[in-house]
Amino acid sequence: MQAVRTLVSDHLPLLYTLVVRAAGPSVDVDDVLGRTVSLVGAGMPGLAEPESFRPWLMGTALRFLWTAEQAANRPGPCGDWPPVVAIDPSDQREEANNAVRWLAPDDRELLSMWWLEASGEVTREEVLAACGLTPTVAENRLRQIEARFEDARTAIRTLGASPPCGPLTTLLQHWDRRPSDRQRRQIARHATDCPTCSGRAADLIPADRLLRGTPLIAPPHALRESLLARCEQVPDPADGSGSTAIVERVRRTAANPWVGNTARIVAVTVAVVLLIISLATYADSRKSRPVPTGVRNSPSASAAALPSGSASARPSTVVSSAIGTPSPLAAGDLTGRRALRSVASPDRYAQVVNRTAFVLPVTSTSPVALRQGATFELVTGLADAKCRSFRVAPGQYLRHFSFRVRVDPDDKSDLFRKDTTFCPRPGATPDSVSFQSINYPDRYLHVRGDELWIDEPDGTAGFRATSSFHVVGGWV
Repeated sequence: MQAVRTLVSDHLPLLYTLVVRAAGPSVDVDDVLGRTVSLVGAGMPGLAEPESFRPWLMGTALRFLWTAEQAANRPGPCGDWPPVVAIDPSDQREEANNAVRWLAPDDRELLSMWWLEASGEVTREEVLAACGLTPTVAENRLRQIEARFEDARTAIRTLGASPPCGPLTTLLQHWDRRPSDRQRRQIARHATDCPTCSGRAADLIPADRLLRGTPLIAPPHALRESLLARCEQVPDPADGSGSTAIVERVRRTAANPWVGNTARIVAVTVAVVLLIISLATYADSRKSRPVPTGVRNSPSASAAALPSGSASARPSTVVSSAIGTPSPLAAGDLTGRRALRSVASPDRYAQVVNRTAFVLPVTSTSPVALRQGATFELVTGLADAKCRSFRVAPGQYLRHFSFRVRVDPDDKSDLFRKDTTFCPRPGATPDSVSFQSINYPDRYLHVRGDELWIDEPDGTAGFRATSSFHVVGGWV
């Protein structure tokens, strides 16, 4: 229990700073942080390696923040911010804090990550891992966001100038003085072209220099205690001998004066403890790890036997009495309650955790909720009868959004129907299947780390394996 509290406590300032800087005015920051901390307490599903804890933590918080931003009722791309007020031009960091309000939600999230990098709190590698970006894409996006951020700083400086510029006042006479993407561009263009305003922002320090050394924002005491209290849901281990030794090692490391400030080492070690004591299911599967009887391919199955609109369901579940692992079905057997077992990692199954799709270990001894999350109802594709959709609950389906797979309710839109429809294609092995997105035909369901995305094939055997699944009988 103390290990969990230590892990969360050490990272709360980083987490709080990331979310507060990126969140819009309608987002419940406490709720986003609470959901993130609850996942830590639940055993950090989706964390492939302990060394990836920090990127996993930040990426999880950004996913919850993104969901909250989507749910918020935003009248414009920048949100329903309070009216713009004059800022003391001598405090350029305060100007920078206010400039964030002029950016769209996606830009604010990546800017918040870049801000942490510029201030030395995270590395570029951690930014890439947390945001799921390639170096090239990240570089291009950061360059664009930095330009918008500088435009926003220029807009703030220009609006706060005294005396005010007459032509600018006329230009903005119908503006409600709330930050918006349109007004940011409009004011920045005016500041470039206007002889009176062109020198207003001449003394602005470049953002990458200004943000260096910016301290983390400490969460309020009440919020900190509330979040730490949520860690108490972590169960104590039945046999603490192994974990106790690791916790003792953490204590010694932290007490040692020459490594006392290496919080990252402590966090990584504690993450190992969490993986041992919190995920009994995962630990058991890795200790015993029997060979699933259903791993071998059925000689009667054919990858060419793909479903058609008239395909009918055969018996849905064939269970091995030895370990309770669902056995492979014929490739055409793609209706009814099913589970998707990864070809690349046969002990891992697609499943839903907090409405987001992962590919994680499941065994017959896993909790019922875990087995339920790894069971889907394969139904006729919402956008094409020859394809398939994955129903999670009545009216709720797996869909891709920004290429990440998650669960959403059916909004009856054409876009939703396409986002939830995947067409079976031959997999990497005989009797395995790949699922092609109907509206992004160059992308397939693909296991990225422990997460489920739709990605473009890279032509390698590894991608083929991680985008192929055995369709097996449902766990429940």
